[in-house]
Amino acid sequence: MRLLAIMFLCLVTLATLHWKSKQFSYHRLEELLLQNNWIEADKETSRIIGKLTMKAVDKKFFFGYSRLDLFGLDTLETLTSDLQCENLQEIDGLWSKYSSEKFGFTAQLNILYRLGIVAKLEGQRKSLNYQDVDKFEKELQWLQSLSDGSFASKSWYGSIDKKPVGFLPSYLWAISNSRKSIGGGAVISVLDKFRQCRI
Repeated sequence: MRLLAIMFLCLVTLATLHWKSKQFSYHRLEELLLQNNWIEADKETSRIIGKLTMKAVDKKFFFGYSRLDLFGLDTLETLTSDLQCENLQEIDGLWSKYSSEKFGFTAQLNILYRLGIVAKLEGQRKSLNYQDVDKFEKELQWLQSLSDGSFASKSWYGSIDKKPVGFLPSYLWAISNSRKSIGGGAVISVLDKFRQCRI
C-alpha cells in the first residue's frame, strides 16, 4: 500500500512538473520587442512556440511523447491542428506592432502568397515540396550560414536592419539537429494554420 502511495505521488509530481514546463507568458517577448532586442525576442518566440507545439502534441499523446518528429506529415498535421489561433495571432501582433510590420507571421504569410505556395496549400492535395520550402527559406535568407554551424549565432542574424521583410521570427524553434531544411516545412505548416485562423 505504501509503495502504491509513493508511485501515485511520483506520478502526480511528474504530471505537475510537466504541466508547469508548458506554461508561458508573452510579457518577456513584448519587453524584448519594445527594446528592439530582435535576437533575444526571436529566441523567446522560439521558446514560446516550442511550448505551444509540445502542448499540441501532448494533447494527443500525453507526456512522454513530447519530442516532435518534424520529418512526418502526420506530426506536422498534429502540430498545427491543435495550435490555438489566439496564440499565433498574439505572437504575430507583437512582432508586427514592434517591427512596423517588417516581421511577424503576417509578413511571412505574404511571402508565401507571393511565391505561390499558399495556392498549393489550398489545393486538394496540399502539394508542398522541398523546392517550395527551399524557395521560402532563401527568400527569408534563412539558409545563410547553416553549413558552417553558425545558425542562431550573432553572425547568422547579422545586421537585422538589413534583413528582408519576414526574416523574423526565424525557424529556430523548428530546425532539426541535422540542420536540414525541415524547419521551413514546419514554419510553412504553422503559417498555413495562421492563414486559416484569419479566414
